[in-house]
Formats: sequence, structure tokens, C-alpha cells
Amino acid sequence: MPIFKKIAMRIHELIELVNILRRKCPWDRRQTLASLKNNVIEEAYELVEAIEENNQSAIQEEIGDILFLSLFLAKVLEEERGIDVDHVIAATVEKYRDKHPHVFKNVILSDQKEVLKFWQENKEDIFKGIPTALPALLAAKVIQERASKLGFDWDSSQGPLHKVIEEVHEIEKSVES
Repeated sequence: MPIFKKIAMRIHELIELVNILRRKCPWDRRQTLASLKNNVIEEAYELVEAIEENNQSAIQEEIGDILFLSLFLAKVLEEERGIDVDHVIAATVEKYRDKHPHVFKNVILSDQKEVLKFWQENKEDIFKGIPTALPALLAAKVIQERASKLGFDWDSSQGPLHKVIEEVHEIEKSVES
């Protein structure tokens, strides 16, 4: 049996499981997008931990949990908001095809640096999309990584100090004009 046919059958099986649980399990019936937020975060951290520990069986289990939870959330989304999972999947496929013009269009990006540069250049605001729900330290890390791509990255504490002084001088010049 070709691998994709087998995977499609397994995903269909998982979708059927979600449908059954949503109909028959009192706990699953009561879940909403809002009530499942913490589950999403918990499963993501469990996967990260499994990856960090290089625990193959835990990685498989956690990917399975995230796959299940994704389909479960899609079912809840459909019921709560009338948005079909088919629409979600189609939009996702289009989004990732657009993010990879070197694969799906005639754009030549020969290495990882060029791909990252393309992604950054095509963002309207590199700070847009940083979730406000991120823990503070993780948010700071993401902001710093993005700021460094704009040249705000220094080897010592003197770099930012010189940049602040430079900006103050620019303000002074604009006020004097």
C-alpha cells in the first residue's frame, strides 16, 4: 500500500475518533476553543521536552497528541464558528506555497540565508505576529532574534549605548532645524 494512502486512511481514522469523542464523551462535548488553549501550550512544551531529551517514543507520542488536538480543534472550530477544516487546510497550503517561491515558483533562492532574507524582506513588519501570550522570556528572545536581523545586535553592551547616543543626536538635530 502506498504510504500516502496508508496515512490518509490513518488520518481518516483519527478524524472518526474525534467525531465519536465529540458526540459521545461528556468532557469532549463541553470543550471550546477557549477551554483548549492550555492543552495546546502543554502539548507543545511536552513535544519540545521530548525533542530536547531525544526520546523517540515520546516525540512520536507528542506529535500524535498535537495531531489529535489539531483535528479536535478543527472540529470545535467548525461547530463554534462554522469554519470547515477543508478551508483551514486549503489556506495553510496556499500560505506555505507562497512562503516557498523557490520551490513552487520561478524564484531562485539557493541557500538557507537567501531563504531567510526573502522571508524577512517580504514581511510588512517583522515584529507583527509575535503572540502576546508568549511567556516574557520567550517573547524577549523572539523580539531580539528579529531585531538582530535589522542590525540591532552587538557584541558588547557598548553597542546599544552608542546606538542610543546616535539616536539622541538625531533627535537633537531635528529639534534644532
